[in-house]
Amino acid sequence: MFRSLQQGIDFTSEGAVAIVFSGRYVDDEWSEDDPWYTGEGGQDVVGGRHIKDQELVRGNLALMRNLRSGLPVRVIRKVARQNGDYDFKYEGLFHVVDQMFSPGRHGPKVYRFRLRRASG
Repeated sequence: MFRSLQQGIDFTSEGAVAIVFSGRYVDDEWSEDDPWYTGEGGQDVVGGRHIKDQELVRGNLALMRNLRSGLPVRVIRKVARQNGDYDFKYEGLFHVVDQMFSPGRHGPKVYRFRLRRASG
């Protein structure tokens, strides 16, 4: 169960449990082989422009813990339907294998986390 209903990162003190590629961050890049997930925060409104640098707190810190510990994270992705509606698809378990903190498309710095599908 996703505990943070308006957040894209569900986490505990150990790390991130699940993330959602929802289309709210322009710096997200989904691909089967090389997805990059944008951390949380720094927007003027939810789904809006980044107006300030993201901080290494909450979900961003949790994803950093996943990177350091090797703990996998569940990935869910919002998928558009032809009728304009959408579904959420469970993509599986992924490992956080890299991160960067650099200017995003709107200018301020964002955390981006590179994911790799867990084998198995």
